[in-house]
Amino acid sequence: LDDKIDLLHRQNKTLESLAQTLFRQWFIEEAEDRWETRIVGDVALINNLSIDKDYEYKDIEYLDTGSITDNIISEYQFLSLKEAPSRAKRIVKDNDIVISTVRPIQRHYGLLKSVKPNTIVSTGFCVISCNEIDPHFMYIFLTQQDMTEYFDVIAEGSTSAYPSLKPADISSVEFKMLPPDLLTKFSDYASNAWQKLEVNKEQIRSLTSL
Repeated sequence: LDDKIDLLHRQNKTLESLAQTLFRQWFIEEAEDRWETRIVGDVALINNLSIDKDYEYKDIEYLDTGSITDNIISEYQFLSLKEAPSRAKRIVKDNDIVISTVRPIQRHYGLLKSVKPNTIVSTGFCVISCNEIDPHFMYIFLTQQDMTEYFDVIAEGSTSAYPSLKPADISSVEFKMLPPDLLTKFSDYASNAWQKLEVNKEQIRSLTSL
């Protein structure tokens, strides 16, 4: 069982690495100057939904910043909303990207899939909802090693008690808007890769439970 779990983890790492390699080749090494420069905030909503007095669920599936690293979720906590920590506020949907704003070098980020309707994440995350661009592209763009290091430099320069980002630090990041045909081609590839990732993750959860 342990060997099978390890194999599935390695397969997932390979799938992500292949998508990252394709991303770097098409959108960094072969990028063209004529492509339009945009910012993340042009094509995505930042911290779009939060719990209010009309929130319909009494129990939540809660994800805190320490429970996800490199797109691997260790656990969700099933909590009564009344007993949940004060940071349990952000509502997330399928294909939302979560990036911890505290000490970004620790890589507490992920692209959420198969999200239950009562899933809530900590306000320690910046939640990026891609409404005008493929979320797989944006996830890989925002979690490249050089981007993580860039965010860490900003966080270390913050005036708060510990290294942290502001949502505006992420929404103002510039990127090259891709030609539609190239973005569609990449989206198709990445969507298939992430489907395999999710199947493997479900097998990992089943084997771990067993």
